[in-house]
Amino acid sequence: MRNHNGEPVLEARGLGQVYRSGQGDLAALEDVSLQVRGGEFVAIVGPSGCGKSTLLRILGGLLVPTAGAVYLDGRPLTSPQRQVAYVFQNVNLLPWRTVLRNVLLPLEVGGTARAEAVSRAENVCLLYTSPSPRDRTRSRMPSSA
Repeated sequence: MRNHNGEPVLEARGLGQVYRSGQGDLAALEDVSLQVRGGEFVAIVGPSGCGKSTLLRILGGLLVPTAGAVYLDGRPLTSPQRQVAYVFQNVNLLPWRTVLRNVLLPLEVGGTARAEAVSRAENVCLLYTSPSPRDRTRSRMPSSA
């Protein structure tokens, strides 16, 4: 993402999200707008069930809103983009993969060359684990990992 000399890097305009079911409609978001400029740190805070996760899924390009639009660097955001990262609320590791292989997954899906992907993943793992993440599965990791 580029810094636009005060222009928003990420912008949401009039976002709405309605979930439809046989039991009726549930409005998770109504007319939400925000702007995030380069270098800003933004926190979304609110009680359980107020729409924070829905908003983050929309801003991450994982969910298309039922109303409004999101813009990344001035262009409509309608699908996940490499410049946008999303950390899920719950642990979503694949329990049959080692920690290293879980970290490798987005690099593999993104087409990063194998040697580069392994090097990058090992460096990340070393920040959070010791001594070697290669053989550890999630069930054998410390609870803070």
